[in-house]
Amino acid sequence: MGFYTEARTKEGRLIGSKSFQVWNPNVEHFYKSLGLENPYGHYSGDKGDISFTDVQLLDAYNYIEKIEFYSEPTIEKLDPIVGMLTIAGGVQKLDAKAEKERTLEFLDVCTAVALKEGSVILNMG
Repeated sequence: MGFYTEARTKEGRLIGSKSFQVWNPNVEHFYKSLGLENPYGHYSGDKGDISFTDVQLLDAYNYIEKIEFYSEPTIEKLDPIVGMLTIAGGVQKLDAKAEKERTLEFLDVCTAVALKEGSVILNMG
């Protein structure tokens, strides 16, 4: 369970991926930066393939760069079963700085490819 995003060129070549575990609230920042509905609290993303231009991806990068990432799950926003399992397994701390850096790296690669090719397709699974 979780949120997995693959980035591909228009021709289908894989250029990167980014994932968030189901209990990781930082998926909210990632989806919002792309103008998508926040999926946090659900089991996984389900948006299919979406094409993004270099301008949209650069806007997403700038959005992520300005915000502070969460360092722990927000239990009350999770599906009750996921929340229960998260608590039972011991609430895990998140390395907010590393999580933000990985997200920025992913968006940077996507932006660079979109700049050359016109767009990048993200599969929001």
